[in-house]
Amino acid sequence: MNVNPVSNENDALKEAMKKIKWGYIAAFISASITLLFAIFGDMWLIIDVVFTVTLAVLLITIKSRIAAVVLFSHYSISQIMMRMGDPEYAMSGIFLVPVFLYLYFNCILGTFSYHKIKKELKEQEQAQSDINYQKQDD
Repeated sequence: MNVNPVSNENDALKEAMKKIKWGYIAAFISASITLLFAIFGDMWLIIDVVFTVTLAVLLITIKSRIAAVVLFSHYSISQIMMRMGDPEYAMSGIFLVPVFLYLYFNCILGTFSYHKIKKELKEQEQAQSDINYQKQDD
């Protein structure tokens, strides 16, 4: 069975991009929820909204691995601090936490896969270009 490595890499690249997409969608949803809390309560949460949206934009534009890791870490730490700090808040929205953590973690995996695959494709293109150049010299 002949397997085309470029086809497999393109499929893997699409899968990585899908994981990144769900990560930034989750970030925009999280920022929207936080914005509602900011409007109806603590205006300092606007800083959190801007931070989360900035990370999401970095995911969209450059598929940033750092942004994905920071987003996951920031969300995790924020949830722990909010739930420990306010006993009334401790159980509200608890069912959403694992969903967001799952999406953010997959986003991390997606960004690392994306950059690995892009690097491999670039190396393959360079090798093919070198082979073509050598054939021209012969």
